[in-house]
Amino acid sequence: MARRSGGLVLAALASILACDGAPPPRDAIYFLERLHLLDTLPLLEPGDAELASTYDRDGHNALDGMTYPWTDGRRNVLLSVDGPGCIHRISTGDIAAVADTRVEIMLDYGELLSMTVGELFDPISSPFAGGLIHSGPYPDVHYPTVRMPMPFAEHAEVRLIDADQRWGVFWQIGYTRYEAGTPIETLTLPLDPGTERALDEAGQAWADAVAGARRPQSPSVRVSESLEPGADLSWDDSGCGTIERLAVGIDPGDASAAAAWRALRLRVIWDRANSPAIELPLAEFMGAGDNADDPEAAFNGLIMSATEHRADLRLPMPYREAARIELHNDGEAPVEAELELWTRRCVNHPVNAGYLHAHAQTAPAATPNSPRSGPAQVPVHRLFDYQGRGKLVGVLLRIEWPFADLWWGEGDWQIWSDQPVNAWPPRYHGTGTEEFFDAGWTRFDRRPLAGAIKQRPGLVSVYGFMLNDAFTFEQQLRVQVETVGLWVGDLVVTELHPTWSSTVYWYDERP
Repeated sequence: MARRSGGLVLAALASILACDGAPPPRDAIYFLERLHLLDTLPLLEPGDAELASTYDRDGHNALDGMTYPWTDGRRNVLLSVDGPGCIHRISTGDIAAVADTRVEIMLDYGELLSMTVGELFDPISSPFAGGLIHSGPYPDVHYPTVRMPMPFAEHAEVRLIDADQRWGVFWQIGYTRYEAGTPIETLTLPLDPGTERALDEAGQAWADAVAGARRPQSPSVRVSESLEPGADLSWDDSGCGTIERLAVGIDPGDASAAAAWRALRLRVIWDRANSPAIELPLAEFMGAGDNADDPEAAFNGLIMSATEHRADLRLPMPYREAARIELHNDGEAPVEAELELWTRRCVNHPVNAGYLHAHAQTAPAATPNSPRSGPAQVPVHRLFDYQGRGKLVGVLLRIEWPFADLWWGEGDWQIWSDQPVNAWPPRYHGTGTEEFFDAGWTRFDRRPLAGAIKQRPGLVSVYGFMLNDAFTFEQQLRVQVETVGLWVGDLVVTELHPTWSSTVYWYDERP
C-alpha cells in the first residue's frame, strides 16, 4: 500500500514509536515521497551525501568525464560502496555512445538489473519509467539522468560491461550513506504496486511543477504596502509554526522590475534571535530580479519559481517560538510590495528540525587572492565555509558573462562534509559546473529541482536544490566550485576576472 508523508507531525510520532521498537525501514516509497512532499526537508538526519564521478584525478580538468579508476578489461565499476544507503541519481553525458553498453546494478550482492544503458535511460520502457527519468537525444536533453531512489542495506555496485570498452563520458552517481544500523529495505524489481504508485505520484508532481500547474490554496497571510525609499513591510508571529511557502509580488511603477527586486531586502528572524537567519536582497534570495526584465527568465520549479513581478519559494521554514519577516526598500524609488505566506500552526517540532538560513557570497574569479584547491591548485569560488550542524539544500549561482559563444563553467564542484577541509579528494567531486544543475555540454535544461534562470550572454543565473541528496553535516561544511572556462573562455576568467556570486540555503540547528 502506498503511504503518504504526514510531514513533521508524523516524523515526531515516528520518533515516539521508535522508543518502543525499531523505526520502520526506509524503503523506496519513503524516498519517493520525499521527492515532492517537503515537510521533512528541515530535519537534520545523519547521513553522508557523496558522489562517484569520472573527474580528472590529477585536478587539471583535462580528462574530466573519462577517468575510470576501476576498470578490468570488459568491466568498468562506476560505484562500489557499503550500506546502509541509497542511490539518488545516475547521470551520463552521452547516451548515444553507451546505448548498447550493458549496465549492471547490484544491491546487497544481488542483481537488481542487467540491461543496456539505453534501456535503463529510456523514459518509456525503463523499469523506472516515468517523470523521474530525464532522457532523450542531444540537444533535446543535455544531461540524461535517472532519479529513481535505489535504497540498499548492505552494499551497492554499479558497473558497465562491454568488450569494446565503450564507457561513455561524464558519469555521475549521487548517493547517501547512513549511520550503521539505519533500517533500509533494499529495492527489488519488479516494483510492487505501492512503489509504482509512489513513483507515478512523484513524477506527476515534478511534471506539474515545471508546467506551472501546482496552484496553492489562498495564503494564510497577505500583507501589501507601497514602500517609499527606506520604508518597511513586516509580519510577526508568536508560537510554534511553519511557513510552508513564501511569495513576494512587486509593482515597480515606472522603474525596472530588476531594480526593484534588488532594492527590496528580505530580513528573517527566527525565535527572536539576536541576528537574522536571512538578510539578502530579494534578487539574491528568490531567483528573481537580476533578469526580471527578460521574459525568457520566467521559470517554474518544485522549490522555486519566478516571473517579472512575482517570485515563490517552497522551502519549509519551521520556528518554535516566534517569526519575523521584513521587507525593506533600500532603493531610491517607491515599490508596491505584497508578501504572501502559507503557514501552519503546531504544538512542537521534532528536536532535529532545523531553521532555514541563507547566505550570499560575491568575489571576482581567479585573482591572485582567490582560494585554490586540489593537486593543481585551481582557483575556486567558495560559496560556503561553515562550522556547525546543519543541512545544505540549495544553491543559486550567478556569473557576469557577456559572451554568447564562450563557456565559463568547466570547473568542478567540490564539497567537504564533516571532512578535514585540507583532505583530498572531497567526498563530492563533480565533472563540470553545469552538471551540478542537472545540465551538460555547456547548456542548461529546466528541471523540477535545477535549471537556468538566464543563460549566456548576460548575467548567467542558475539554481539547484537537493532533497534526498541534501548535504547533512554535524560539524562543518565547505562548498566551492572551480572558476575555469573552456579555451578562450578560460582566458576571460583568468585575465578579466568576472564576478562569481552565489546564494546557499541550509537548515541550521540554531535560529
